[in-house]
Amino acid sequence: MEPILWGCLIPSIYSAYTDATRRNLYDYVTIPIFLLGTAYSIYTGVWINHLLTALVVFVVFYFCALKGGFAGGDVKFCTALAVWFGYPSTLYFIGLASITAAIYGSCKLSKMGLFKQRIVVYFRGVYMKIAYGIKGAIPENKLPENDEICEEAIPFGPFMVFAAWLVYLTPMI
Repeated sequence: MEPILWGCLIPSIYSAYTDATRRNLYDYVTIPIFLLGTAYSIYTGVWINHLLTALVVFVVFYFCALKGGFAGGDVKFCTALAVWFGYPSTLYFIGLASITAAIYGSCKLSKMGLFKQRIVVYFRGVYMKIAYGIKGAIPENKLPENDEICEEAIPFGPFMVFAAWLVYLTPMI
């Protein structure tokens, strides 16, 4: 059996479950995934690619979290997955996770009756920004500061796990 299965993908199933049910990605799962991935990438000699990829993912997701788009667990979990997958596979699973999450989120907003309203407001803001250069015209929905989770928020962890499994099972390159 390949180490990525036992060190990353199988433990990540538990993380997907906890994120979907409790909206929490626990450090006691994420940190061992990261440490095992780091050790394995050093052992196999691909540590420069994998650790640089993980660093870039951490920085990008950290700034997204500062803007209110992700929670800290998503940042750490995606970094842990990136240290196993390296470049370019990390781009594939992040892209695939983002697309599937956007489709799911659009369906969820549609079901709630909010999709049309959000799209109209968003594109009106884009128009105001492009046509008139108005700062702040594009609405930014942020996650709540407290532990409360809004009804429209979707957990990103299950989508990352789904995409990581898909990238592992169907190698792109």
